[in-house]
Amino acid sequence: MKTIHFFPIISLLAILSMLLTNIGCSTKEPPPPDLEKEEPVKIVSLAPTTATVGKEYVYHVEAAGTPEYRWELLEGPAGMNMDQDGNIILSAESVKEGHHKVKIKVSNIVDGKVCEDIQTYTLECENKKDKKKDKKKIKDGNKVKFNSIRRQTREEAIVKKQEVIVQEQEKLHAQLPEVRKKEQKEAIKTQKAAVKKMEELKKRADELRKLQAEKEKRIAEERKIKEEQRLEIEKLRAKIKNEEEAARRKAEEIARTELQALQEKERLTLEKKRKEAAEKAELIRLEKIELQNRLKAETRERKDERLAKIKREEAKRRRDLERMKKEAIRKQEEARLEQERIAKKLEDEKRRKEAEEIARKQQEVSDRLKKLEKVVVPDKDKMSPEEFQKSNEEGKKVKMRYSFELSRWSFASFVEMVRSRDFKLLFVSKSKSQKREFEVVSTDSRGFPIHELRSGGELDRNIYNKTRGLVVVEIPADKYVWEKYETYLQRKLKTDGSYQLWLFFPHYFFASLDNCARTYYQSHIKNPKKSFEDGAGNVMFTITKDYDFKILSMENTR
Repeated sequence: MKTIHFFPIISLLAILSMLLTNIGCSTKEPPPPDLEKEEPVKIVSLAPTTATVGKEYVYHVEAAGTPEYRWELLEGPAGMNMDQDGNIILSAESVKEGHHKVKIKVSNIVDGKVCEDIQTYTLECENKKDKKKDKKKIKDGNKVKFNSIRRQTREEAIVKKQEVIVQEQEKLHAQLPEVRKKEQKEAIKTQKAAVKKMEELKKRADELRKLQAEKEKRIAEERKIKEEQRLEIEKLRAKIKNEEEAARRKAEEIARTELQALQEKERLTLEKKRKEAAEKAELIRLEKIELQNRLKAETRERKDERLAKIKREEAKRRRDLERMKKEAIRKQEEARLEQERIAKKLEDEKRRKEAEEIARKQQEVSDRLKKLEKVVVPDKDKMSPEEFQKSNEEGKKVKMRYSFELSRWSFASFVEMVRSRDFKLLFVSKSKSQKREFEVVSTDSRGFPIHELRSGGELDRNIYNKTRGLVVVEIPADKYVWEKYETYLQRKLKTDGSYQLWLFFPHYFFASLDNCARTYYQSHIKNPKKSFEDGAGNVMFTITKDYDFKILSMENTR
């Protein structure tokens, strides 16, 4: 008797279940276990070894053997997870560019022993461009479509083979004994139900493939539209870039042209200024030579004539001063007569007060006229010891700021005044490291200074105040005239540029100067509410050829 086997039906159901799983069917029926023999588990699927940055990586690991399996991820990149169904997932955020080692282990129990299998591969994560990604998608789509056609053909062959087996089983049913017919009938019934179920599954698979094809077609159309839009955008960007580049080149050319024109204009202007400066320098040089020739040709008679002219001008000035004094006295007399005339007409106390006020003002005018008498620079040789001591102590107490201006003095006359009035003209350094000090004591026949080395150290602080020294070259009117004497001393004594001429006054000099300044302030005051110390400020004075003080300017005066 021919034995009937039912194993093909069970195998076909298992194959169809796996096929439906691969094409995306939500129903997942595990194959029935082989009750006859247990087999060790073994991984039969190949792992995808590439992943794209920014996209999720999924790998469904397939294994053959006796269930149940126990899955375990031994090694992998950060963020990779594996569930107990054999699915490996790496989220899009965790996909990092580079090479990562992945190690998977699956195990089962066979005859009371633990059997396991390990799969190891290297996952390469790439950051591909959009164009390459689109090409890869098209290639993968074609591959999926080919696999789908191959699966469909294989399923049809299985169904036809199953129908032939059912027909053969019906033929053999008549040859079986009555005892086996009932079992065979149940088996045939079960097999027909399986064939029917396979047909339903095949129909469902066809519908899914149809939907998948429509979806792929729609995706292809959308991809084509996106590609056209991308090309259009690229053309538009290229056009805009070309226009911007042309505009930039045009602007650069205009700016370059304007810059060249401006540089040429500046060059011509600079050349013109250089020529003018050269002509001006040449003119100054010729004028200087002419002036030197004129000074050399000047005779002693002309010098005497100039001196006589200066004396005549001085006499005229004195006559004018005398005339001004007489005019002031005359006006004073007229004011006095006017005061007497008004006093006679006053009948009440108010008019008497007005007359007293006029008399007081007249007295102030008289006092001011008396104070306008000239103040001579004091001479130590003409002062008694008591007068000298008194003036010297008063000069130490003077706190006002005084500035000295000297004009129309030759250097020789200036040195003579310094010598006759016991001033000190020193040639010293501003640097503390230079200890040598020189004193100008006279001038030679050419008018240049004659010096002596000071060996006594600092000035006598009982007579001089070293903090009130004046730099000679800073005297405004004669700065550029006297600078040559300072240069002469530097060269002769072989000193550096820190050495300068300094002028020091004795204390009694400042006492007389302070009295003269206070008298001038009282005679020319603007605001009587301000005292001399608060209102005078910096006092500018000079010394005349007659050795008289002359106040040039101070604040709060007319």
